[in-house]
Amino acid sequence: MKFIPKIIISLISVFFISQTFAGLYIDANLGYSGTGANSIKQDFTTLSQLQSHHFAWSANAGFNFLSLLGADVGYTQYADMDYRTGNTSISTKHYSYHVAGRSQISIGRFFAFGKVGLGFLNRGKISIPAIQLQVSQKLNTGLYWALGTGFNITQHLYTQLQFEEINFAANNPTTYIAVAGLGYQF
Repeated sequence: MKFIPKIIISLISVFFISQTFAGLYIDANLGYSGTGANSIKQDFTTLSQLQSHHFAWSANAGFNFLSLLGADVGYTQYADMDYRTGNTSISTKHYSYHVAGRSQISIGRFFAFGKVGLGFLNRGKISIPAIQLQVSQKLNTGLYWALGTGFNITQHLYTQLQFEEINFAANNPTTYIAVAGLGYQF
C-alpha cells in the first residue's frame, strides 16, 4: 500500500511533463495594435485628426532548449496611422523585429509564457501625398517584452493569446500588439 501514493504522483508528473516541449516552434497571430498616439501627435501639432487602422499581425519562430527556457525571434506588422489637416495628410507604416529569451510553464495542456529581449521598430515610410514625399525613418531600438497563454490542441498544434510591447526612450512612444494565433511545435 505504500507504493500507491508514489504511483499516483508518478502518473501526475508524467502527465504534466509530457505536455511541455523542447524543440523548434513557429506561430502566426492576428490582432489589434496601438501606439502612444499622444506622443506622436505632439510631433505634428498642426495636424488635427489622427486615424489609426488597428489590424496587425505577427509571426514568431523559436527554439525551446529545455521545457522552461528558449530563444525567440519575430516580426510584427503594426497598424498604419494617418494624420490629417485640411489637404495635408501624413501616413506612417510601422513594423518591428525582436530577439528575445523565452520562458514557459505548462500545466496539463495549458501553458503560460513570457519573453524579454531587444526590439527593433521601424516607424518608417512617412508619406505626404500633397507634395509627393516619402521618407523612411531609421530603426529605433528598445526593450521588448511579451506575456501570453495558450492551449495545446494536439502534440504539435497549439493556440495562444499574447500581448507584446516595445518600450523606447522618453521622446518615442510605446508600441504594442494584442493577438491570438496558431502555432506548430516540431
